[in-house]
Amino acid sequence: MMKPGAMDFLTKPASDQTLLDAVGRYRVGWPRRTEAIVVKRNLERLGMLTHCEREILREVVTRGRLNKQIAFDLGISDVTVKLRWLRGLLPRGR
Repeated sequence: MMKPGAMDFLTKPASDQTLLDAVGRYRVGWPRRTEAIVVKRNLERLGMLTHCEREILREVVTRGRLNKQIAFDLGISDVTVKLRWLRGLLPRGR
């Protein structure tokens, strides 16, 4: 059984060429694998946000709006917007 994160396995004894080929395959697949891991983690973090925190992040990130503009539209203070924005960025426990 392969451990999480493993991409391949080699039987012993492995020739030098077999080892080099495995390293080459790893290097080619690593960027896509790393990107997939990052996307998965970000989606998990988005799932942990409250509705209000997601709304603030959406306004700032996708629309580039200022805290005061968001606060006015939502009927809250700009300090509340800043706090929700910060809570949305900080890592959370599971």
